[in-house]
Amino acid sequence: MRGRCSLSLVATAEAYWVESIHESGRLQLPQRLKRGQELLQREWYNALVDSEEIQSEISVTHLQNLAEIFVKYSVHERLGVHLIHGHAKIVAGNVMLGHSFTEPSGRWAKPTQMEKVNLADVHGHIFKLVDGGRFVAYEYVEGKASDPSDISTDFFKDLVEYLQSHHLDDTVGLQILGQSVENMAEFDFGGCGTVMLKEQDISRATPFRTTGWFFTRNEGLVSFKGNETHMKTVQGPHKVLIDGKLAPDVPALKAILKRYEVID
Repeated sequence: MRGRCSLSLVATAEAYWVESIHESGRLQLPQRLKRGQELLQREWYNALVDSEEIQSEISVTHLQNLAEIFVKYSVHERLGVHLIHGHAKIVAGNVMLGHSFTEPSGRWAKPTQMEKVNLADVHGHIFKLVDGGRFVAYEYVEGKASDPSDISTDFFKDLVEYLQSHHLDDTVGLQILGQSVENMAEFDFGGCGTVMLKEQDISRATPFRTTGWFFTRNEGLVSFKGNETHMKTVQGPHKVLIDGKLAPDVPALKAILKRYEVID
């Protein structure tokens, strides 16, 4: 349906709502929301299918069609897609937040108390389409968000229309890409959260499910490539149940990674 269209994108944990109005052809940034947005984020996140129960997948046909949409609007170097899933359940007052660490470089995503979050330095990382044609963040990461105001409204219109018409609302998420796209592997340590590492930094693990893709255009050829993968540890399963109290900080987390031979 053409005509007036209103879409929303939660861009930061403080949560800027980006309203997309068809007549303007551009994105506009209206009011800043107050604390309390984590209540909705927790509700959305806890309703996601757990990583151990994923049954759906994104077909090659859908990935190619999505690639055409992303490349058409020249957003393929900034945005990708993600197989929607959750991990640990979030309790009241918490959000799922990714923290970066080094040596090796990676990202540690875990439920984090909202009162400890610096709202000025957090942005939405993975978004799910919900009722009303809105993309809402269900995972956040530390760092400044890129300004989406130059992305054409028609991109969001076409993406929403495609996801809804093919019943992919609960399967395909919208993901903000980093400055460089690298092959990343994810490990799930239960209450300790999830860890994303560069594949080149992993010692021993077995890939078994692709969960993230980016799109490319090379000499007129539009294609897609997986860049995020679920991994099994040497213990077997993707999810290893570990009490969150055993990883209060990054050094403790790295000790767990070494224990399971993820890193040397």
